[in-house]
Amino acid sequence: MRERRALNPLLTTELLAALDASPVDARDAHQRKLHRLSRVCGCGEGAIGALTLAALVMWRFLHTFAGWSPGGVASLVGQLFVAFLIGGLSGKFLGLAIARARLRALRSRILREAAQPRN
Repeated sequence: MRERRALNPLLTTELLAALDASPVDARDAHQRKLHRLSRVCGCGEGAIGALTLAALVMWRFLHTFAGWSPGGVASLVGQLFVAFLIGGLSGKFLGLAIARARLRALRSRILREAAQPRN
């Protein structure tokens, strides 16, 4: 078995040995999923979170609009900045947490399949 470096602490030598012992078609599918899940950055979820909060800020602003003023514009810009920051970070962390949970579930499934006797 050739040596592989783990990109993620969940990708242990036990998991790699279980992958090597699995049938070729299952191994390829599991390797693709492991590769995809170990490289998730949460950017898509972060963008969704940022845009959602920014849309809520804009919706509230448009429904309470009383006219343009320098203070109102500055307030809107500040609220949008905070909405993008909080929405983006919370979405990113949520995306990373979901990917990690899916990676753990896939790891458990691979180890469970490897422990079952083959007929």
